[in-house]
Amino acid sequence: MFFDGIAPTDLILADGPLPGSRFRLRMAGSGPAVLLLHGAMQTHAMWHAVGPLLARRHTIICPDLRGHGGSVKPPASPDHAAHGATAMAADMRALMHQLLPGQRFVVAGHGRGTIVALALGLAAADQVRGLAALDAVPDTPMPCDDMAASLGQYKGLWFFEPRPLAEQVVSLSPDVWFKTGDAGQGGFFAPEALADYLAAANDPAAMTGLREGLRAAATRDRLDQAVARRAGRRLACPVRVQWGQAGRLGGWYDPRARWREVTGDASVTGTALPGGHYLAEQVPELVAADLAGFMAGLQ
Repeated sequence: MFFDGIAPTDLILADGPLPGSRFRLRMAGSGPAVLLLHGAMQTHAMWHAVGPLLARRHTIICPDLRGHGGSVKPPASPDHAAHGATAMAADMRALMHQLLPGQRFVVAGHGRGTIVALALGLAAADQVRGLAALDAVPDTPMPCDDMAASLGQYKGLWFFEPRPLAEQVVSLSPDVWFKTGDAGQGGFFAPEALADYLAAANDPAAMTGLREGLRAAATRDRLDQAVARRAGRRLACPVRVQWGQAGRLGGWYDPRARWREVTGDASVTGTALPGGHYLAEQVPELVAADLAGFMAGLQ
């Protein structure tokens, strides 16, 4: 059963950068809390298999980020800040304070959600106990001297094109983007999850959020990370990294080494798992077990 029957709900945010705004989420379980953040072109539905496994011993919170799925969709802005990781992290900080006031939590992110998790870990060091990154590294340099890497990232880089070209082209046939490349191999998306992704891709406001979020990743987010590094701000919490054995990330660099660049004295550990970029949907049992082991070792 999809999400083991955990029903979605809407939360009206009382505080944060957009008070009064709506966020769609699923919440279940009891025990130490873990906030699960989805990647680009997806929604919280990507956690439909991992979430229930973790909910056996943890409180899980799976929201749609702003601009995505059933959550608030701000208009585009020239500097893309409205869809940047810093703004999304502020949403999540307010959301967690409203749901679980005073409680510390672990944050796990996939792809773009990992960059939001990084921003959250830097801004709320007193709240974030640990950070888990699924197939993503901070401030990834744009490959220019490796043809395989350049081709591997081409589709993502193309999304950085100024409005409205990317929105118009993707809107012509959004299902194509889920049937090509990494996403199209193996048919591992659950029908309910894929339907949720396509519903967002067919919503003009969500399409704006998807594209603006990626433009922010190439501009505003990279600037914010650089400013944090220059100011000496580092993650204070332990980091756990997972990457796909069949994916590209581990072939470009050591993901653990990249995360050590943004941590202080905190530990960084990690492992490659069978699968590609979409680990939570390809090998959910392994992802959940690794995350549970990481969280069990935290103080």
